[in-house]
Amino acid sequence: MLAHRREPWLREELAPPGVPIMVSRAEQRYLFWLTRTQWRDEGHVVEIGPWLGGSTLCLARGMEQAHPAARHRLHAFDNFAWRAFMGRFAPLPLADGESFERFFLQNVAEQRARIVAHTLALPDETIPGDAEAAGVRGEAGPSAPPFAWDAREPIEILFVDGAKSWRGMRWLLKTTAPSLRAGRTLLVCQDFKHWGSSWVPLMMARFREALELVHVVRRGSTATFRLRAPLAAASVEALPDDVAALELAAALEDLAAMAEWIAGTGDALGAAHVRLAGVQLLCHRGREREALERFEAVQAAWPLRGAKGQLEDARRFLVARGHAPAPLRVWPRLLRALS
Repeated sequence: MLAHRREPWLREELAPPGVPIMVSRAEQRYLFWLTRTQWRDEGHVVEIGPWLGGSTLCLARGMEQAHPAARHRLHAFDNFAWRAFMGRFAPLPLADGESFERFFLQNVAEQRARIVAHTLALPDETIPGDAEAAGVRGEAGPSAPPFAWDAREPIEILFVDGAKSWRGMRWLLKTTAPSLRAGRTLLVCQDFKHWGSSWVPLMMARFREALELVHVVRRGSTATFRLRAPLAAASVEALPDDVAALELAAALEDLAAMAEWIAGTGDALGAAHVRLAGVQLLCHRGREREALERFEAVQAAWPLRGAKGQLEDARRFLVARGHAPAPLRVWPRLLRALS
């Protein structure tokens, strides 16, 4: 019951979307609860990166229950370009780079009246030496026209799952800023607590004074913020276009601050994931030894009851780069905790 009071969406009776999906079951419940209870039909719901439509269905079904005759729609944006890694989750007969939009449209057919699909892309920067990032992003240049949004149309919920780089996040916020409403718009960052998406908490850190942390999905990577003050497009435009231009020490401090923000909600594991994002950031800057040291420090303080999935993903990332991280040793910390 305590978990349900802290995360009311866990009480939701939600049928599985019935299509391949990459977000956790708790996040699926959250997305349904979010539109069912928090969306007022005062603006559109915008989804960045719907993939095959599982998360789209969660959002759309909640919208249907909240306001069946709503004026505003769910706008789903993707480049719909198939990547080889996706085959691990959905064995579709597609070659790398081929469009999967037809599968998305088939999957969301039951909610098609309230969904508007857009084949547009966010820009990405190239990360030398990171094969995993290259596999997710594909070619550095967009495979579809650049993301655009009509500034006259308000956005009430902006669900961001498909901004896979600093440059993409910057472009997204710069483009949508005129449509985000202070005191109303919810910015849902699905990758905020993911160790391999450092640019998400780094970007949110830049606008912390304008944001209120309102929801944290513990069994997932999602954190949601309410916009407390207008987000000026000019302030986003003033940010560096390339993540490599960020001052490294300040960026690491920002990650620490974002981790503490998450820790303040009681989500110690989520905070550890944000701290772990510094491993990726340091490696991308060529600071390999410091990245390994950071990994060891985060691992040494890993929550005793915390899932190890992201920690092991970061370990494999370092091993692939020729490092040998120490094994996870729980017993010394357990003994300290009991003493």
